Amino acid sequence: MAPGAVVVGTGFGSRVHVPALRAAGFTVEALVGTDPDRTARRADRLGIPNALTSFDAALGLNPKLADSLYGRGIAKRKKGDPMGADADLAAAKAIRPGIAQEFALSEIE
Repeated sequence: MAPGAVVVGTGFGSRVHVPALRAAGFTVEALVGTDPDRTARRADRLGIPNALTSFDAALGLNPKLADSLYGRGIAKRKKGDPMGADADLAAAKAIRPGIAQEFALSEIE
């Protein structure tokens, strides 16, 4: 079974990351965006089974999706929940140790 991934963003994320992840052997399990209608249209067009509007929903699909854990950790930090942020970031790093560098390269933070 291919490893699963969640892509955040209906612009660059969906246009660039979805094909790159698939080419690398990942199954894209969900697309996360802020606009429910746009996210659903893009997910449908790309053949992604789940169009979501939150990291919590993505983690409901699979609680061990490192990208969703890390993204939720960043969001919690920005919302003033440092303890929750630290827990999610640590869990993501335990699953995929290089994830902080990956996010830094994609300029998400």
